[in-house]
Amino acid sequence: MNATLDQLIRENLEGLADHITKDAVRLIPSYREAPLRITTERVENWLRMLAASLHENDPQVLERYIVTIAHERYTQGYQVTELHNIVQLTEQHLREYIDQSAVAPLERNALIALCEAAMDAARMVISVTYVLITAGKA
Repeated sequence: MNATLDQLIRENLEGLADHITKDAVRLIPSYREAPLRITTERVENWLRMLAASLHENDPQVLERYIVTIAHERYTQGYQVTELHNIVQLTEQHLREYIDQSAVAPLERNALIALCEAAMDAARMVISVTYVLITAGKA
């Protein structure tokens, strides 16, 4: 089986979104306060953009999306750590789905490495965007 991370996300979008949303509502204050439907839509959009960025092999797709979302969440009162927590939950659940997939160990390791790289990049973009916003430069 030659699985790609974007395929894994697209094929499991509803389940991933459900797991991430449930954990976000349980663990992250601002996500708990938002309507469940809104949180679910946000998580689904995040996963779709992540998959699109991976499919197109274009990190700027995800970067532009994250910058836009970071600005929106900042104005809504979300803390940078809350956005980092969503990324962490995404990484955790993606790793679980990768582990459950029927892929060879070498392929599994490659998927995990790509997942980690994408999540690290997402955290970096979130952090830089919040720093620029709070410094009045964005």
